[in-house]
Amino acid sequence: MPTYVPAGFDRLSAAMPLTPVPTALTPLKTQRVKSYGTFSTAQPATLITGGLANCIAVVAINGLQSHAQIAHVDTGRLIDGSAKDQENLQRFLNLRNWLESETRANKWAIGLGEVWEHVRDNAGGSTGQALMAKLLNWLNLAFGVSPDSMKEVCGRCIKWSPEYGLQVGDEGTEWNASLWRDTGKNIPYPSSENPSGNPIRNLLSGWF
Repeated sequence: MPTYVPAGFDRLSAAMPLTPVPTALTPLKTQRVKSYGTFSTAQPATLITGGLANCIAVVAINGLQSHAQIAHVDTGRLIDGSAKDQENLQRFLNLRNWLESETRANKWAIGLGEVWEHVRDNAGGSTGQALMAKLLNWLNLAFGVSPDSMKEVCGRCIKWSPEYGLQVGDEGTEWNASLWRDTGKNIPYPSSENPSGNPIRNLLSGWF
């Protein structure tokens, strides 16, 4: 049974070491993972986040300092339907810059939430397909992750480990929302938000 290093809603997880630590160190109990900082644990360990609807999971991997972190990002708080594509792209670039400053990551992996899984599988019609294409393009330009790889891993629970990479987790058995929802460091979203012009909210109100 792996030890989980979680990211709560709209949060960046603690750092998970990618190299084994001395076996004398006792892994932290899951119930005690409530603070932001370095997470000391024996291997194996798994980064995890859940409750992903229109949200995405962004894994920041720092190969030089041998640690990784996972962020639970709400795309509905980044995309502004009244903004130009270049302005929305800048929001994703700002997110990347913030994550880079926090994690010093030099590699990224991204999994998509359940809403995007449905859109990928042809729900939401042409509006949903067009919005997803834009989202994947912005993420590709900001993080350098290919659209095809992002579409491969979609679900309500996303996890990552150095052994298995990005995977869909089991929200029923692996993710504890009541325990982990507030775990991690808050992500700084743009201060201005336009709910009436938010295409994700409009999409959800139509078919979810």
